[in-house]
Amino acid sequence: MFRSDKSRLGENVVVVGFPLTGLLSSEPIVTSGIVSALAGMRGNQRELQISAPIQPGNSGGPVFDASGRVAGVAVGTLDTVQLARAIGVVPENINFAIKADEARQFLATHGVTVATDAGEKELSTAAIAAQAVKMTVRLECWK
Repeated sequence: MFRSDKSRLGENVVVVGFPLTGLLSSEPIVTSGIVSALAGMRGNQRELQISAPIQPGNSGGPVFDASGRVAGVAVGTLDTVQLARAIGVVPENINFAIKADEARQFLATHGVTVATDAGEKELSTAAIAAQAVKMTVRLECWK
């Protein structure tokens, strides 16, 4: 279920994915944080900045809002090592997700209809995680 409204600055988010496959658990891993900014790198309005930690393997994974609706899709994080070398600062928890509207538009363009919901009831992180792991699967692309 996708959210029918816009994300809000400071709202809670939960990310589910399979980061660092082969090193960490093969089961879905859940992290949480907030919407830190309503735009991504260089003001990209198609993305959200989130504080929920993500790693390689989270890309393409759902970002849920506090009602358990899809608020976005995880797409990346800052390269902390490269940025530390460039400016001498190690950034923390600067991660990005494509906004739900962008994901929904992409799916519609490809003939996929998704349900939306106003989602008024807030759920605990544990309740969102229990729901999310049932609908999140790991896909690997091999060349």
